[in-house]
Amino acid sequence: MHKPKIGRIHYLNLYPIFFGLERAGFECEYLNGCPSEVNGMLRRGLVDVSPSSSIEYLRRQGDYELVGGHSISSRGPIKSIFLISKRPVAGLNGAEIGITWQTETSAVLMEIVLKKFYGLEFTPRQENGIAPEQALNKYDAYLSIGDEALAIAGSQAAAGRYVYDMGELWHQETGLPFVFALWIARKDWAGRDKEGFAAFCAALDKARDFGLSRLDEAVSVLAGENRQLYQAVGPEEIIHYWRNIIYGLGEDEKKGVELFRKYARELGAL
Repeated sequence: MHKPKIGRIHYLNLYPIFFGLERAGFECEYLNGCPSEVNGMLRRGLVDVSPSSSIEYLRRQGDYELVGGHSISSRGPIKSIFLISKRPVAGLNGAEIGITWQTETSAVLMEIVLKKFYGLEFTPRQENGIAPEQALNKYDAYLSIGDEALAIAGSQAAAGRYVYDMGELWHQETGLPFVFALWIARKDWAGRDKEGFAAFCAALDKARDFGLSRLDEAVSVLAGENRQLYQAVGPEEIIHYWRNIIYGLGEDEKKGVELFRKYARELGAL
């Protein structure tokens, strides 16, 4: 029997899910990477299924099978996708904005927010391996995601920088949740190994329920695995962060995906 290869993103937002999967006894192989790397692995067939950027799904929907009922979404602030700026967002017309290389969906979301909601034009500059402080010295603003964003948001605000939560800006304008990631499988695997795909979907359901019901245990395990992040963010804030995330995929989230599709297509991002 084929052992599924699962793309694994070591960000806090997915920690409860993988915490649950590891304890579910599901036979699989993990390949690790940041969101943009995992997208590439799924695209090239190096993994069978993964939590991948919603823009990856929308760009290549014909290649993928959606795992129903799962996402990484927020209705308002997501708390880990921040545009950090030297000046108010409305004053960023003509700005140069650094963008972490690890993101794909959030870069398109930022383009939608700035161009469609604020009527601004800007020049994006993708950066690889640059520290946020270096990026902000170099550019007018910087788009930070994931654990880095969680860890630095407070210090950047305290330093007098403007910190904008991209999930919050989307929700203020649309009234809908924003779906940052979806669980998607390659159709060639899901179609060839229907039993394996069904088993994975069932395991993912159980993993989510298990992980979200044991957040105190999960954060204690995290403390031993990533002490630096645990100390930078703090256990209470980490649990609050997990409870704020929408891990399901209901009708409102689906509407959010469709609106994201519409705007992304209008801006030529699809």
